[in-house]
Amino acid sequence: MNRNAGECRLRRRAVQKRVMNLPLGAEFIRSAQTRRSGFTPRAVPKRVMNLPLGAEFIRSAPLSRAYTLIEVLIVVTVLGLAGALLTPLLGNRGDFDVQAAVRMLVADLTFAQSDALAMQEIRRVHFYEDGTGWCLVSIEESEMSSSFDASSANYLSDPLAGSERQLAYIVQLGDGRFGGAHIESVEIDGTKREVTFDELGGTVAPSGLPGSGGSIVLSAPGVRYRIDLAPVTGKIVVARINGG
Repeated sequence: MNRNAGECRLRRRAVQKRVMNLPLGAEFIRSAQTRRSGFTPRAVPKRVMNLPLGAEFIRSAPLSRAYTLIEVLIVVTVLGLAGALLTPLLGNRGDFDVQAAVRMLVADLTFAQSDALAMQEIRRVHFYEDGTGWCLVSIEESEMSSSFDASSANYLSDPLAGSERQLAYIVQLGDGRFGGAHIESVEIDGTKREVTFDELGGTVAPSGLPGSGGSIVLSAPGVRYRIDLAPVTGKIVVARINGG
């Protein structure tokens, strides 16, 4: 009986020793292949031989970070505010049309003033009676008080037309670029419909005296803008008018 118990203890210790000496991971794969084939395996990929096991695999796996609920709510709130601010602007097409026309007119007035100063000649911006646009012309001092004649006017060349085409500097608001924008009223130097710049870049009245300034109103359905010209200097101020 004691002999059998001693043999059992010896066998148990031998099994425990064999279990303790078992290789793990890559070493286990190598030893298993060696026992079956009798040679060290070389065809096993390196990435397989180095694969971590158990907890090491969990710790080494990359963790993907998701958005939190607060982050999602912040994004939704910002998009909602942006939509609330932009929707009214996108719905009012007339405002964009008039703004484009105002920018064009301010640029043309500035060009006429700077061209008069640069070329030492008199430049005039004439506004058509029907409110459909304006033109830039060159006049002589003797023509200051003369009425505008479209057939004989000495138009400036449009610099945006390029050097190959010399087109008259005429702006038509109804050519599709400005939607429904039109000139509602023009009051320069009292009741005149033109702005005249002398050789020094200042505004002058048809009588030859310094200009008294005035205003031009451009409008479209639901919106109106007024362009004010200061006396003599021709300084431009743009303001939106309520009740368009």
